[in-house]
Amino acid sequence: MRALLARQAQADRDLVGASYRRGGNHQPEAEPGQSPARRNADALAAAVGIDFHRPSPIRRGSRQTGGGRVPHFDMKPMGMAHVPTSGDGKVHHRFKAKVTEGEHFDYLRDGAKVTIISHLDYIRRDQAVANLAEDLVIDMIDEQVIRGGMNARAIVSNIAGSPERQRSLFVAAEQSESQPRGHQLTASTADVKTYHRVAGFATSPPWLRDMSRRLKAARREAEAEAAAKGRPFKDRQVVVADVTPEQAFDRLTWFDKHPGFPAPRWRQGRTGRSHYRFVQELPADAKPEQQGQILRNIVAMLAADGWMAVGVIHQPDQHGDKRNFHIHVDAYDRPAKWMDKEGKWDFEVVKRKNGKNTRPYRQNKVSYRAEPDANGKRAKVDTAELMRGRVIDIVNAVMGEERYLHGTYEENGIALTPLEHMGNRATGHERRGVATEVGTRNARRIVHDELSACDRKAAAATDVLARDMALILPSIGDQPDAVAAARRYERLSRRLIQRRHDMDVADVVVAASRSRAEAVIATLEPGPGRRTKPRAGDGALLEAAHAHLDWVAQHSPSDKERAAERQRLARIEAQVGAAWDEVAAAIATKGQRTPAITYVSSRTAPAATRHHPDYEEQVRGRFRKWLTRHGRDEGRLVFVGDTVSLAPDQPKAIDRLMRLFAGEEEFQNWLIGERERRADQAAADAKRQRDKQAALQRAEAARRKQQAAKAEAGKVVRTIAPPENRARPAPVVADMPAAQPRGRPPVPERKSPPKPVFSASVDYPATQPVNRQPPDPPVVTKADPQQEEERKRQVPPRPALRDRPNGPPPGIRSKGPDDVAPPQRPMDRGSER
Repeated sequence: MRALLARQAQADRDLVGASYRRGGNHQPEAEPGQSPARRNADALAAAVGIDFHRPSPIRRGSRQTGGGRVPHFDMKPMGMAHVPTSGDGKVHHRFKAKVTEGEHFDYLRDGAKVTIISHLDYIRRDQAVANLAEDLVIDMIDEQVIRGGMNARAIVSNIAGSPERQRSLFVAAEQSESQPRGHQLTASTADVKTYHRVAGFATSPPWLRDMSRRLKAARREAEAEAAAKGRPFKDRQVVVADVTPEQAFDRLTWFDKHPGFPAPRWRQGRTGRSHYRFVQELPADAKPEQQGQILRNIVAMLAADGWMAVGVIHQPDQHGDKRNFHIHVDAYDRPAKWMDKEGKWDFEVVKRKNGKNTRPYRQNKVSYRAEPDANGKRAKVDTAELMRGRVIDIVNAVMGEERYLHGTYEENGIALTPLEHMGNRATGHERRGVATEVGTRNARRIVHDELSACDRKAAAATDVLARDMALILPSIGDQPDAVAAARRYERLSRRLIQRRHDMDVADVVVAASRSRAEAVIATLEPGPGRRTKPRAGDGALLEAAHAHLDWVAQHSPSDKERAAERQRLARIEAQVGAAWDEVAAAIATKGQRTPAITYVSSRTAPAATRHHPDYEEQVRGRFRKWLTRHGRDEGRLVFVGDTVSLAPDQPKAIDRLMRLFAGEEEFQNWLIGERERRADQAAADAKRQRDKQAALQRAEAARRKQQAAKAEAGKVVRTIAPPENRARPAPVVADMPAAQPRGRPPVPERKSPPKPVFSASVDYPATQPVNRQPPDPPVVTKADPQQEEERKRQVPPRPALRDRPNGPPPGIRSKGPDDVAPPQRPMDRGSER
């Protein structure tokens, strides 16, 4: 096993070449002390040029399991492709001629047609027997009727007319879009010295000197920019020449004659978008009627928005996966109409107006906008994301259940890394063992996801153990035997977790080491009803693949070793159970620390089915993530006694996860803890409310007490003798005014306002300043009885008491010039407010 791990690590460190040429893969050097079987396997692999230690992206089975999955959906904007081409139309050997829109349209229709041979192959693949043709009896007339119905379902379009008319739409759309003004060649700033040295040769072409000058100038600018920002300089690709496809072909051909010189890269100029291409997978168990309905609904959805679309269903061929039913759609995002008079599509008609070429009949492209914001602006919508969501809704509606999930892996809690689309060419190389760049990246992502799943599974078990120990130890107290049993339970549990993790990692390594050889064998030894096109050297390739599998089997755990390991795990599990029984007896719970919580579903869905063991932990991770995000929300998760339920508006997928895993110990511990947390929170909230009410009552009592104290403090007793002129009667004024001097207007007589009379029975408000010093003794004089009687008649009545006086008492005016100012309260320093 150690040799297998070492080989796998060495293969992972090796880099894959840029080309797909056979034999370009790096072969590890022979190690000293190799076994004859290993030397034989290495010799066979070197003879065919395949490194079987590299993991392959071609795997059996699906990475996703369960009812709902994130589907493959690809939407790309397409435009006219340009490559370096000579004057006579020859494409440079580093590039391949791009497929035109007409050729791609033919590929769509031809791939969707069901011929008699392909239909028989399809039936054979379904029956999966070796000699089906000997016993197969088919009425060919009925078969043609069936095949015609399949072809009718396989091609759907809203473009009126014959297939040639439909084909002409996409050809015209490609030719009508804007063409790039020019193309470019780029080079790395790390090659400045090499370009400068070679450009100095007398035999070097002039354009190479110009490229060298532009490269040096771009290097200086990049260094200055990095220095201004205080960052280290990093080499980059910069434009060194503006060229046409013919010029690029000639220059790249010159670089081909000098293989040691770093050749520049081709960069196509910007061109207009001609149309979009969709690729959407179909459910593997969908019936032909359902597949046709999905395709018709997709094309109808596009047609309703104004797209011109052609959609087809491609079924798996004899070399591909049986489940690979998928939809191809070519869609032009502009309404179009065929004009019989001109014999063209409306967007093709060009007329001169004001000295310019115009297209008077061309219609506007389809545009999607979001709802207006607060400012009335409508932002653009991601067309690919919008179409993906619509297609998923169509598939789910036709299938009658949630087969596909919206969003990404991360948004759905699926711990998988998205893979790159490989295409037919890379897939064909990988099936015959030749490593490709995109295939190697995908294979590494697959292995990384599988190893990460092993780590997450072990980490989750370790977390559960830690939470259990946090509950066990406080319950035991100071019992030495119980503490020893708990420590033994923890130690054995950790050993069990580690050994299970080691077994899972070993399975991943063995599967990765076997994947490339198994892909080759599955391609060269197809199953019943599947054919392969023989090639030269297939026999040697097949022999090398079998030799590699034999070597892997020698260094992998055998069936006997696996059985022995399972027995060891069973013994450890029994020891863990015995230790737990001791702990449970010590805390007197009989193995049940708290009552279990039962999940009660409000849905009438059937019982949830279990996932494949390899992916069950990934689904558990999705459930953990949902509980971490939303489990504390009382509007989503509802506890009633010893039961828990979901709110009616929660997704069906979460109900399914609750059915599957809510009874497991890990999630039972979480649910019990959450229920206790909510109970503690409710008790704390109730206590906080009671404290708040008591504080309000105390504040109200204090306020009333303070008001009463202020009312008492406002009662000030004063005895002041009134001036003698207060008691004098007012003089009698004649009706006629007195004579005034001549030349002056009469001056009205100014009457003094009545002066206040201070009495000992008047209550002054608390806002009046109070003199803390004893008042001066009153002056006692013997008053005349008549004056005394007159004074009593002038004293106002005593005002009514008020709880909160808002001003001076009735009958009291502001101080006049003849009033006696009340004594002021002395103020402390710094308090003159």
